[in-house]
Amino acid sequence: MNNLKNNAITWPCDSKGLFVYRGFGRERAEHVIEISSPKNRHPRDTPLDVQIQVDNWLEQRFGYRFRESSLFVTGDYMNATNYAQHGEVRVIQPLSDYVFCWSRKCCDLYGEVELSPQSESIPDMMERLEFQCTDIYNAIKSGNEIMIICDRLKASKIEI
Repeated sequence: MNNLKNNAITWPCDSKGLFVYRGFGRERAEHVIEISSPKNRHPRDTPLDVQIQVDNWLEQRFGYRFRESSLFVTGDYMNATNYAQHGEVRVIQPLSDYVFCWSRKCCDLYGEVELSPQSESIPDMMERLEFQCTDIYNAIKSGNEIMIICDRLKASKIEI
């Protein structure tokens, strides 16, 4: 298995200046806050048994349990607003080494699970969706869900 860690110092170059966004459920007064990805995230909508199967596949393929350990971000500001509801959207940037996972074919994994035929197993669905842990620029550009694992991330208010 390759080393999938990315250096936060190269983020501006790797992302080619594109922003990633995250919706937060409540607004904070601070202009910049420091956050980290969760260690044992419980799914909001996805059934727990499905998350476990997805994480088993991701761990076998990439060595990380991305669904339970990631902060979910996107390059699509409007998509992030769907998760902000009564809160706010912030720009996210890694401050320490990070790993990420995404799919060109999957905007939101929960939606894919809901729409996949009952005859399709979770591993088969994951194979079909072609998840990868490379090319952060195209991950951001796609506007799809990006799962990022990082100990230190900066979440900045968006200046309008």
